This record gives sequence, structure tokens and C-alpha cells, in this order.
Amino acid sequence: MFTKAHIGRVWWPVTMVRYDEAGERVETTLRLLFEPLTRAERNERQRAALLKASDSLRDLRASTDLALPADDTTSSARIGEEATEKVMARLDDVFAATEDDVSTVIRRTHDWRGVREEGASEDLPFSRELLADLMAHEIFARPVLAGFAEASEGAVRKNSEPGHAGTPA
Repeated sequence: MFTKAHIGRVWWPVTMVRYDEAGERVETTLRLLFEPLTRAERNERQRAALLKASDSLRDLRASTDLALPADDTTSSARIGEEATEKVMARLDDVFAATEDDVSTVIRRTHDWRGVREEGASEDLPFSRELLADLMAHEIFARPVLAGFAEASEGAVRKNSEPGHAGTPA
């Protein structure tokens, strides 16, 4: 059965990575109940990011003179490499997660499975305060932000599959 509630929220797997005392990689998959962005919200965020990128690249172009002729110390290939590095750094800044992104995820997360105190067998009760505390740490925030973005892109597809996507297996 598919209900309207399945559109509004989706359980999404988020893989957390840590390293144990021996330096071995340990992966743990949490399940977070997200309220994904709607198509219109997602499109608006993408449009705003592209406008920001366009403005940033226009500013970079105005402040960079790539028309300089090559001389003994600067080859045209080197100028091209430097320009590419500047453009990529600018785009990284534009598309980096912001505090607004973190606030959005905190506001639109409603529950979790798999978040426990060390050595405990029961999940910690969900609270936005605890989620906010955890999101202050990059090791937790980065995969959660990525999971939220994936859920917003793929929740409709995933909700049509049996299992943890919001319907019984």
C-alpha cells in the first residue's frame, strides 16, 4: 500500500565511517527519518546555488587577467592550470554545506535508528537537540548531509521499493 505519508517522510540509510584503535575502518549504517525536500524546494536551492556560482565566477573573471602573454616565467599551460585551480576552489566554496543546510537537515529529521551510547544495546531516543550536538562534528554531519541530499533526490524512487524506504518488506 502507498499512502500520502510515504511521500512526506522516508527512512534513509546513512553510512558512518570511523576507525578503531587498530586503525581499521569500521562502517555503521544508521537509519534517519527525513522529510526530504520537495521537487520545487530542490529546484529552488539548485537555482540559488547556480546563481551564486555564476556571480562568484564573474567576480573571479573580473579579478583575473588571463589575457597576459606568456613570457619566460609563465607559460600559457601554467596560466591555464592556475585559472582552473581558482575556478575549482571558488566552486568548492559555493557548493560547500552551509549552516543553513545543517539547520534544514536538523529541522527535517524526525527520528533515527542505530544511534547509541558506546556499549549500549538500545538506541538513544531521538531529539533535535542531540542531533544538533552530533551535527556540530564533521565526521557525523558530512554523511548525514549527503544522505539528506540523496533522500531528496531519490526518495520517490526508493519509496516504491519494499523495505526500509517506508513500506514493509
